[in-house]
Amino acid sequence: MDKFKRWVWIGLAVALAAAVGALFWPRQGDEEEAEAIPPRIVLPGHPPSTVSLAFFSDSKTLLSAGNDLVVRFWDVDTGKLLNTGSVPGSYASISPDEQRIAVVHKEIYLWNISTGESTMLEASRGIAAIITFAPSGRTVSSLKSHESIGVWDVETGALLRTVDGFSFMYSPDGKRILTAGSVAGKDSATKVWDVETGALLHTLGAHSAWSYGSYSPDGKRIVTFNHESGIQVWDAATGALVHTLHGQRGKSLRPAYYPDGKTISSIGERNVTIWDADTGALIKTLNAKMRGNMYTYGNPYSPTGKYLIQNIRNAVRIWDAASGELLHTLSHTSKKFYSLAYSPDGKTIAGADENGEIYIWDIE
Repeated sequence: MDKFKRWVWIGLAVALAAAVGALFWPRQGDEEEAEAIPPRIVLPGHPPSTVSLAFFSDSKTLLSAGNDLVVRFWDVDTGKLLNTGSVPGSYASISPDEQRIAVVHKEIYLWNISTGESTMLEASRGIAAIITFAPSGRTVSSLKSHESIGVWDVETGALLRTVDGFSFMYSPDGKRILTAGSVAGKDSATKVWDVETGALLHTLGAHSAWSYGSYSPDGKRIVTFNHESGIQVWDAATGALVHTLHGQRGKSLRPAYYPDGKTISSIGERNVTIWDADTGALIKTLNAKMRGNMYTYGNPYSPTGKYLIQNIRNAVRIWDAASGELLHTLSHTSKKFYSLAYSPDGKTIAGADENGEIYIWDIE
């Protein structure tokens, strides 16, 4: 009888532990509750790894580059390889008028799609870095070294100026450039520079840890993240602090504005958090018990603002940006995706996995 009672108490203890665990233990099965979307096609990509993906404005042509140093153009509907670039590079970017491709590996090239002619800007000292055109298309920027960013004139290829930083983005009007971080960690503050003169306009906080910054769609605000200060919103014209956003659990990953500028979202280690951009008030938290390493970079919103993408290890999730409802997961056989790109019409997502393959999903 004593033995029977002992087993009863053991059973009750196990049941109690399971109940408590269900309440407080991070849920790993949330993604199973959403519809899984299989890839429509998988492209061979760039083994050993694809680094960059970008759609053309027709949403039917995809540009890719990777560590095999070949730039490729793909037909998204058929998966057919349309063309390959005439210059080597592991990262490529499309100019706003879609007449040029900027390519970078050990050298930086501008390649004219129509004529096939290319211009080498200068050696990048072995840095395989992001390269980006200004919204005006008149300048292009990339890393010159581990702690400096170059700004080149697209027509002449001349180096206009150099500013400090490791990551960067242009303001919506292309007149300012926002930089952050340094590999050496000596100065990781987010800074605002005048593109025409190279003058330092604002330093947004003083940090010794890694920082990141992003403009609002109208260019009037800047949202930053730093491991010391968290997520903060600044006035882009004056450099004054407007809000400090609270509610993010764990580290953030590149907070971004909703396409209409009314909300700010941040994908963190444990949740996706959304704030009111004007007041800084917390609106909602998605999947508060989620855990996982994150790989999403850039703005997580679809171009239409309809969806929000969450890219963590073994899971790519699609959320309804308005309601916060988990809509889909993107099924795949990869452990992680290094690059994700939305088509301009918001209907297609391309993802580059750790093996260099490129997945194409239709989310509409």
